[in-house]
Amino acid sequence: MPDHLVDLLWELRTFSMQLLKSRDLPLWERLIILCLFFEQADRLFKENHREQIPDLIQSFLDEILQNRFHDSLQKIPIRTDIQMILLSQIIRAHLSAGGGTDRFKRLVKECLLGLVPDPEADQAVRAARYDEAFKNHYEPFIRKHEHIFENYLVHYVFSNLFPLKNLSPFTHFIELVLHYALLKIYLIGLCAFYKETFSPEIVLELVYSFSRNIVHKEKFFSSIMEQLGRLGYLDRAHLSILIKN
Repeated sequence: MPDHLVDLLWELRTFSMQLLKSRDLPLWERLIILCLFFEQADRLFKENHREQIPDLIQSFLDEILQNRFHDSLQKIPIRTDIQMILLSQIIRAHLSAGGGTDRFKRLVKECLLGLVPDPEADQAVRAARYDEAFKNHYEPFIRKHEHIFENYLVHYVFSNLFPLKNLSPFTHFIELVLHYALLKIYLIGLCAFYKETFSPEIVLELVYSFSRNIVHKEKFFSSIMEQLGRLGYLDRAHLSILIKN
C-alpha cells in the first residue's frame, strides 16, 4: 500500500478514536456523527477524491465544536421494532453459528430469558418488555457507566486497525455499529434478567466473553449483515435508528 494511502487511513483511524473519546457528547451521538462522516468518506474513496479526506475531517471537527449536529440528531426517531428485528437476527445467528464458551452461552441464555421469557409472545409484547428493561434498568445504569462501552469501542478500533482492513470506510463503520448494537442488546437483556442486581461486573464479564466468542466469528457477523442487508437496514438512516434508543 502506498505511503500516502497508509497515512490517509491512519488519519481516519485517529479521527474515529478521537471522536469516540469525546465525552462532551453522548456515545450514541458520537456514533451517528461517525456514521455521517464515513458515509461521506466512502463517497470520496469511490470517486477517487481521497485527497479531500483531511478537509472532510476538519469540517466535521469544526461542526462538532460548534454543536451543529445536535438538533438534527434529536429528530432521529426511536424505533424499538428495528431493535427487535436485530434481536431476532441474533437468535438465528446463534443457532446457525453454535459453539462458544459455557460462560458466554450462559450470558446469552440469560439475555434471551430477560427479553423473551415466552417464545410464543408476539412482537408487541417483546417490544414492551424491551422498552421496560431499557428505561427502568439499562438507561439508569449506562448513564453512570457509559465509559465501559466507550473503552470497548476505542479498543476495537485500535486492536483491529480500523479502518485499515481491505474494506470500504462505510463497511468498517457498519462492523463497528454492529458490535455496539449487539453489546447493547445483550446488556439490555441482562438488565431485564438481573434487574436490581445488575452490576459493572456483569458488564465486564459480558464484554470479555463477547470479545472471545464473537469478535472473530466471521460466520456470525456475516449472517447478521446478510439478513439486515436483505431487509435494507444497512444504510445511514437505519444504522442511526439502530444506534439510538
